[in-house]
Amino acid sequence: MVSVLMPVYNCDRFVGDAVQSILDQTYSDFEFIIIDDNSTDATWEILNRYAVKDRRIKLLRNPTNQGIVFTRNRALQTVSFGNKYIAIMDADDLAVPQRLEKQFRYLEGYPECSFLGGAMILINEEGKELGRRFYPQTHTAIQKMIGRRNPFAQPTVMARRSLFNAIGGYNPAFPVAEDYELWFRALERHAAANLPDILLYYRLSNDQTKVKQLKEILRNTILIQKTRLFQPRFFSLLNLFCFFGEIFLLLLPAAWILWLFEKKTYRKSHG
Repeated sequence: MVSVLMPVYNCDRFVGDAVQSILDQTYSDFEFIIIDDNSTDATWEILNRYAVKDRRIKLLRNPTNQGIVFTRNRALQTVSFGNKYIAIMDADDLAVPQRLEKQFRYLEGYPECSFLGGAMILINEEGKELGRRFYPQTHTAIQKMIGRRNPFAQPTVMARRSLFNAIGGYNPAFPVAEDYELWFRALERHAAANLPDILLYYRLSNDQTKVKQLKEILRNTILIQKTRLFQPRFFSLLNLFCFFGEIFLLLLPAAWILWLFEKKTYRKSHG
């Protein structure tokens, strides 16, 4: 019924825990498609050890490094015929044990919903909690938010396979912020929701792409918003104000942008 898709590149420090968090799910009727984007560290060897032990794992490797968008699309094309749902996972995060079960039950119970995310706990490289991030739960609230920022945590999303059949995969024109562009396309004709439940421990690592490529992500975000901001379903004065604010942010150092992003998008932990 469910295919879990996980692209991997040079993540030998964390990938074992990420894989195990999926194998330990309370919902066990899934295939686990893992594609290594030609890692140069020990990632491939670690993945092979897991694949030998669990037949649910379908392990593939790109012959050369192709990037995240190519790898995600290849994973989508590898989903077994007849599987109904597609869950997205990242190689340095940890899924909570009930993640797949909660999302499967929700989508089975609400056929009008095409894709579903959830809340997450942010952790550092050592696994210490840094904060929590919550997202709008209703389709209306999601549509209002997407014009100014991403209303989903990509590695918490489970979607109907029919959604990808209708809108296609990730757009190669956006090598970063690829999920943001995908959600815009999806929301043009399909309903979505977010669970209030914590579904994932999202790791903020020192060498994370989002830190390294922060300005590129911001540029792509602006380009994505520019093409859709004035569509009636996404337009608001607040979204327009935030759009011009993002253009101003490009003038700031990346460290300042990261600080503002963290202040705005997650609740700090206390104690």
